[in-house]
Amino acid sequence: MVIAEEQGDKVVQVGNEVNVADSKSFGNFYYNKTEMQTIYTPDVLNLPKGTKINSITIKGYSQNAKTLNAYQSLFLENTDDAAVDTAAPRDTTEMTNVFAQNVTMELVAGSSNNPNVVLQFNFEEPFVYEGGNLRLAFHSAANTYQRIYFVTDNARESMCRYNDNDITKGAWEKNGMAVAYMQVTVGNLVEGTVTAFSDNSPIADADVTVKSGGVEYYGKTDAEGKYTVTVLKGELEYDVTVKAEGYADDVQSINFNDGNVTLTHQMKREYTLGGVVTDSQTEETLAGVAVKLMNGDDVVAEFTTENDGVYTFSVLEPLAESYTLTAELDGYVTFTENMTLTETATEKNIALEHVSYILSGVVTDEET
Repeated sequence: MVIAEEQGDKVVQVGNEVNVADSKSFGNFYYNKTEMQTIYTPDVLNLPKGTKINSITIKGYSQNAKTLNAYQSLFLENTDDAAVDTAAPRDTTEMTNVFAQNVTMELVAGSSNNPNVVLQFNFEEPFVYEGGNLRLAFHSAANTYQRIYFVTDNARESMCRYNDNDITKGAWEKNGMAVAYMQVTVGNLVEGTVTAFSDNSPIADADVTVKSGGVEYYGKTDAEGKYTVTVLKGELEYDVTVKAEGYADDVQSINFNDGNVTLTHQMKREYTLGGVVTDSQTEETLAGVAVKLMNGDDVVAEFTTENDGVYTFSVLEPLAESYTLTAELDGYVTFTENMTLTETATEKNIALEHVSYILSGVVTDEET
């Protein structure tokens, strides 16, 4: 069973509902085109690292009912910046576009005493909050205009610009910060880095499974070999399994007794050696053959063949300079060969020879 975001979800209010009379804290809709940027700091977000943001709602009111058709975009970014700067607005092409579509705003007449939902942004993919400052940017291009007043925290800042025709001609100005109502998924965090054992290079696109019985969560490594998985049921113990093509699986057991978990996975390449053991004369496959791969006096791997005569070994890095392959069966000469494993898959068929028996003695005449 895959646990999805239906568990662990909640709505958090970001900002204090101080004022419901600011018409510019989330853009100025009295103009056809408007843009807004703000930065939410950790103290106002009050969310743990790894929280998934699924949607954002903005509340306010319009003095009279009206319908606006607009193309709206919303962008998010984890950032080190702590405040907006009217002299250096953020280039939204470098942010994550979490919402972009044509919307119909059915504005309902309201008042400061009765704010309602005026903007709703449901994301196709959750945005993962990294625990620091969070930048939000908003663009709207509408077919008409309407004065909208937003629920606003005057103790914090946003900035917006607006123009009926060319938004670039609008000047950025600071205002209060619109209160955001975020629907989020909060859980425990598993973070990890996956690298190759041989040279410590990152492994991208590795599959990560965090599993406890029938509860499973999934992730995938990025170009730097890093992954993040949010776990909702933190009271369970889990096995974290990393799979990457050409490498043996890496499995580590974890729990969240001490909070979030950070793991390091060094993936070892898997080298296979196998073949078929036959009778050298009849070419029939042999069962019961004890096949061993030795490193000096140490047994690296061993296998007993069945009726099909097949044997197979798996050897992980680091490899020895050479190995000794042996095969033994009563009535046959023991097979021995030195070999190296240079390919990830090596085939070595073995033909066992029968033991030759020599009968010797002296012939005498019993009468003499």
